[in-house]
Amino acid sequence: GTVEAAAPSAAAEASTDAADGDVAGTGEELFEEGMKQNAMERDAADADQDGKLDLAEFMVMVRERDEADHTDEELAARFKALDGDGSGQIDMPEFLHWSLREALQRSTERVCDLFKKWDEDNSGKIDKREFRRAVKALGFPYISDKEVDTVFDSLDEDKSGSLEYKELNAVLRKGAGSEAVQANLKRG
Repeated sequence: GTVEAAAPSAAAEASTDAADGDVAGTGEELFEEGMKQNAMERDAADADQDGKLDLAEFMVMVRERDEADHTDEELAARFKALDGDGSGQIDMPEFLHWSLREALQRSTERVCDLFKKWDEDNSGKIDKREFRRAVKALGFPYISDKEVDTVFDSLDEDKSGSLEYKELNAVLRKGAGSEAVQANLKRG
């Protein structure tokens, strides 16, 4: 009956996830804990409390969290990579985008598991409201809707106004093998 019918679909779902490259991260943290930790470290490093990290603040944050010693040049290069708009400051959307990927790298969770948690109405898509709620619950309660929406729009590659699972997985996995992301996934 119904039991046999359910099993193949679960197996098919698992193989689809594997085909999409959706594997758990390399770390032992829960995604949510990683995000909250990132948010706390960002807040602690934001010495002037302007909601942005300049290079000096960024260097302090990385040096406090990473076990390895980094040269100023290495940190400046990482800073430049995160500073998407080249403003000389990592703003909240830039930090959030990085944090989502970075926490996923350390996490034991897969994108599909996060997706299911964030997709409150089980529509198979995440809308802006659901994404805002997820982000605020992940340790960013003070982030503005406009800042969250900037990140949402950058993740929404087909500009449909909602995030499908494949879209979220592809974007969050982009650059996952890059040395900047791989460097020191263990917290100091």
